[in-house]
Amino acid sequence: MKKSLKYVTLTAILTAISVVLDVLSKMIIPGNGTFGTPLFALPLIIISIFINPIYGLMAGIISDYVGFMLNPQGNYAVIFALSAAMWGFLPGIISRYKSKWYLITLGILIAHVFATSANTLALWIEVGKLAATKMLKIRVSLIPVNVIVLSYLTILINQRMHPIYETFIEG
Repeated sequence: MKKSLKYVTLTAILTAISVVLDVLSKMIIPGNGTFGTPLFALPLIIISIFINPIYGLMAGIISDYVGFMLNPQGNYAVIFALSAAMWGFLPGIISRYKSKWYLITLGILIAHVFATSANTLALWIEVGKLAATKMLKIRVSLIPVNVIVLSYLTILINQRMHPIYETFIEG
């Protein structure tokens, strides 16, 4: 099987997992998915780090749109897709799957800051200044915990998947 087809297939699978995590978290956690750990970002981070940041960017946009279509809450605004796109793009710019833990953590931290900024901008445009600034305070306070959780999970998955990555790349 060609390498590009393998990458597209793996990207599609991880994007589907991202959609499922997004929809489930919005159904279970109150606040319309506004708060909490963005677990939907985990597959996007893996795509970005292992495959390619461009694949991650596209997966982020697709997962955001499909997730909204499966669980619509209000009107869809394309600007909200910037947040998911940041999760899929930035970690792979900073780190690769063989990177040290601190580079992966740095990539996730930078992605979280940019994703939070993009979401705040989208809220500012769609909802208004007051709502955006109130939510920003809570979101910023959650960044350290979210970065720790997402970094730990990404590093753990990376370690477990390392033999599979090697086979995937060679085969």
